[in-house]
Amino acid sequence: GLYAQDLVQLAPHWKVLLGLRWDKFSGDYNTPQIGTTAPTHRARSDSLWSKRFGLLYQPSAFSSFHFSYGTSFNTSGDAYQYDALGTNTPPEGSVNYELGSKLDLADGNLSLRAALFHSIKTNERNRDSETVNATNYVLSGERHAAGLEFDIAGRINKQWEVFLSYAWIPDAKVDKGADQINGAGIVTCVNCSLQGEPVGVRPVLIPRHSGTVWTTYQLTPRLRVGGGVNARSSDKPVGLAATSPLKAPGFVTYDLMGEYQMLADVAFKL
Repeated sequence: GLYAQDLVQLAPHWKVLLGLRWDKFSGDYNTPQIGTTAPTHRARSDSLWSKRFGLLYQPSAFSSFHFSYGTSFNTSGDAYQYDALGTNTPPEGSVNYELGSKLDLADGNLSLRAALFHSIKTNERNRDSETVNATNYVLSGERHAAGLEFDIAGRINKQWEVFLSYAWIPDAKVDKGADQINGAGIVTCVNCSLQGEPVGVRPVLIPRHSGTVWTTYQLTPRLRVGGGVNARSSDKPVGLAATSPLKAPGFVTYDLMGEYQMLADVAFKL
C-alpha cells in the first residue's frame, strides 16, 4: 500500500487533514484433496482506494474539537481463505463519521477525550433470491453502528499512570438484506435458504457496553509493572424470540505486564 496525508493550517485555530491511500490486496488459497473431495485453488486480487478528511478546531493549547470522515474496505479474503462465492466477489466498503473533543487538564497530567461515531457498511456481502445458486455473493446488504466512546488518561503521581476507555453502542441495525421484519416485529422469511441476519435486527457480536482499564506503576527507576481488565457486555440480537437461547455472553479478560529497562535504549517486557 501507499498513502499520503497532510495537515494544513487554515487559520490560527483551524486545521484541515487530508489523506488518500491505495492498497493492493492479493491472495490465493489451496485446499488439498480430502478423501474423495478434489483439491481446489482459489485466488483474488483487488486494488482499493481509501479517503480521509478531518477538520480540527483548537481554541487553546489544551483543548481541541474535531470532525472526521473516512472510508475503508473489507476484502473477500479477510479470513485468509476463500470460498467458491467469495473468490468472485468484490470488497465490501465502509464509511465512518466522528465528532469529538479532547481536553488536557492538570498541567498535562490528565487527558479527556469523547467522541460520537456513526459507522456504515455500505455494501455487505449477501445472497438474495436471484443469486442463491450463482457463483458469487451480491453486495446488496447494509448495516450501521452508532454510539459514544470516552477515554481518560491520567497520571496519579510520577510513578502511577492510569488509562480508562469506555464505548456505548445503543444503535446497531441491519438496514438492508434479504429478509424483512413486519410491523409486529416478527421476521418474515422471503427465502428460507438465504444466509445471514435479517433486516431490522441488531447484528450479533456488537456489545452495547465495552470498556478497558489499564494501569502501570514504576516500582524502581528500571522496573515497571502494569495490569488491566477488558470487559464486554452480553449481546442478544433484537428480533429473536425471548425464549431463544442464542446470545453472545459477556466476558472479562485480564492482562499483566512487567518491564525492565536494562539500558537507555534496551528494555525487556513480559
